Formats: sequence, C-alpha cells, structure tokens
Amino acid sequence: MQDGSEVNMMCERRFDGQADIIIKLDDGISGMINKTVAAAVADLKQTVMAQMNQTATTLKSSLSSLKSNLAQYNQNLQNLPGKWSPGSYCIFASGSCPTGFTRHEGHVRAISTYAATSTYIK
Repeated sequence: MQDGSEVNMMCERRFDGQADIIIKLDDGISGMINKTVAAAVADLKQTVMAQMNQTATTLKSSLSSLKSNLAQYNQNLQNLPGKWSPGSYCIFASGSCPTGFTRHEGHVRAISTYAATSTYIK
C-alpha cells in the first residue's frame, strides 16, 4: 500500500454449495483508521490541555485582581466618614430598652409618614 502497510491475500476453499473460493483482503485499513484516530485524539488532547492552561492562567490573574480590589475596598470602608463605633444600637426605642442597652433621650425634627393609619402609627 502507499503508506507501507502490507496487503495480505488469503484464499479459502469452502464446500457449502454457495462458493468454492473466497478471497479475503486484509489491506491494513483498520490499522490506518486506528492510527488516524489515535493521532486525532492526541491532537485534540493537546489542544484542550493548552486551552485549559490558558484559562487557568486567566482565572488566576482575575482572582488576584479581585482580591486586590477587595482589599482596597475594605481599606476604604474603614476610612469612611461618620463611621459608628463597634457595638449594638437600639434606635427609636418604644418602651424600655433591651437588657444591656442604656436609654438616651433625643428628638427628631421631622419624620415622613407613609400613611396615618393604625398599620403605620400606634
């Protein structure tokens, strides 16, 4: 054959009344198919691995950038004006304060009320 594979011929004599001689050609096609498929699979595997490596590199870079941005946002958050001290707060207490809280009096100059019904005002 053109690719250097052998061509084997085999003659077989049968006495079944259908045919006297059968010629079988083994032209190496199955071997050629196997080699072609194996080469295609190897090429595909190489392409997929290269793409996976490129994607992993891109994701690592993006993750590093996101971590850096998050650290910067957290730093900026600490420096915002009007930051409340750490702790718990009870705002607009109605009645006595919960355990652990101290009541301080003050006033609000204006509150907008959605509706003057018992659903919103008691």
